[in-house]
Parts: sequence; C-alpha cells; structure tokens
Amino acid sequence: MNGSVEACLNIWFIVDQDSKLIYRAAARAYALPGSDDDKALTLKRLAMSDYHLANHFSLSKYKTKIVDQQGQQRELPGLFNNASFEAVLPIILDTICKDLEKQFVEQPRVTSEGGSTYKLKIPKEPYYVMTYLSEDSMGRLIPRL
Repeated sequence: MNGSVEACLNIWFIVDQDSKLIYRAAARAYALPGSDDDKALTLKRLAMSDYHLANHFSLSKYKTKIVDQQGQQRELPGLFNNASFEAVLPIILDTICKDLEKQFVEQPRVTSEGGSTYKLKIPKEPYYVMTYLSEDSMGRLIPRL
C-alpha cells in the first residue's frame, strides 16, 4: 500500500454457458482509496463493464479430466469445472498479480528532501472481486457477481 491507495483487482473468469467449464481469465488492477467496503462497492460496479478493457490470461497450461459424450475420459487443456478450479485458483491469482504488477509504472515523488520514485505493489493477499462471465452461444459475455 502506498499512502492512501491500495492496488486492488477485478478478476473475471469466462465460463461456457452450455458446458459450465471455465476456460479463460481476465483481470484489471486499480489504485483505490478507502475502506474495504468502499473498495468492494467500486470494484463490483466496475466489474460489470471493465472486463472489456482487462488483460486476458490463458489457462491452457492447466488440464482438466472430462468424460466425453462417448463415455471416454480425456484431459483437456485450460478447462475447469468448479471443483478443479478451486484447487488452482491460488496459482492463477499469483500469476495474474505478478503479470499485472509488471505493468505498473514508476511514479515521481517530490518532497522537501528531493525527488524520488515509487511503484505501487499488489499486496501479498490482494483485495479483489471475482466475477464470472457467462458466454452464450452467440459469444455474448454476461457478468455474474
């Protein structure tokens, strides 16, 4: 945290409406002031539209076992049901935080003692709002908090 703002996140997981499988992630960082309630209110409001501007993350390195229509068990990259997703969420969150933090720019700071710079950091346990985006057969994304 720097001064009165904290790096907070909106994270979206895109879910196929028919299969109910999660297949992609998106995230965006914000520098927000205020209490946790204030941050939650802001993040939830922004979650309804800011996914259009978010960075997208591939989940293809993760594999999920499914049973296909012929009854054959297969491993598919980047697809998760809710049960298997919970197990990898901390790893995905860490990857997202590291990637987003790399994009933060150094900010100049001038004090009576001279000039310096600082760079906002995402806390080890970041404040975030997670939203599911349900993708329908027409490719439309519908937010579900």
